[in-house]
Order: sequence, then C-alpha cells, then structure tokens
Amino acid sequence: MPHYRSNAEEIRFYAKELLQDGQMHTRDEITQYVRAHSPNANSFTEGMFTGAIRDLVRNSNGAYINPVRGHYQRAPQSPGELAGQELRNKITGVLSDACEGLERACTVNIIGLPAEELAIAAKVAEIISMLRNNINEIETM
Repeated sequence: MPHYRSNAEEIRFYAKELLQDGQMHTRDEITQYVRAHSPNANSFTEGMFTGAIRDLVRNSNGAYINPVRGHYQRAPQSPGELAGQELRNKITGVLSDACEGLERACTVNIIGLPAEELAIAAKVAEIISMLRNNINEIETM
C-alpha cells in the first residue's frame, strides 16, 4: 500500500486515477471514487476534498482542468483532442445551464395553479430529463 505524506496527497492520487479516462467528472463523483478506494476515506472532510481537488487543478501546469463549474478532467493531450473536448464542454455547459434555468423557472407554489399550468410543468420535467440524457450521451462520446 502506498504511503502518502498527507490526506490531500492521497485524495489527489485517487482523483487522478479516476480522471485518467479523460472524461469530465463532478466533484461528487471524485469524492465517491476516493471514498470507495481509499482505506482512510472516513477521516477525510469535505474541506479536505475541496482543497485537494482545487490544488490538483491549480498546481498541475494545465494537466488537470475545471472546464465547467463543478466538473474536472484530465486535459486533452493532442490539439485535435483539445478541440473536440472544448466543443463537448461548451455544448454540455450550455445544456446544463438550460436545465438549471428551466428548474429555476418551475419553482413556483402549485397551490391554485390550473391544470394547464401543471401540464406545462410536467412537460418541462420531460425536457429536463431529455436534456440530461443528452448531456450524458455527449460526455461519453
């Protein structure tokens, strides 16, 4: 078993392991991965995860990036890979923003709303689900 100089170093080790696939991963995915693989995971606080992931990006000389808020990945290695990843990140960012905007628009008190308005909210829920499925599909391409 490797010996780590600090909790942050161990968190970064497992975060890098997950990010080796080149895909975007959320902070929660990284945290879950570390918790599943580290024998010391019970002693890690949320602050430790936050600092370790932030430092991973900050001190990696561009090897690890934060392309979309709350998402992290290993930077693409070739110019073609970089262009494709940039397009993917922009598209998934726009779609994620659309989902968040729709969710904010639908946070109303439903008491007294007519059935037509409730039907609109149900349709918006379908649209959000479809967009999230498309985001996942694009991220795995």
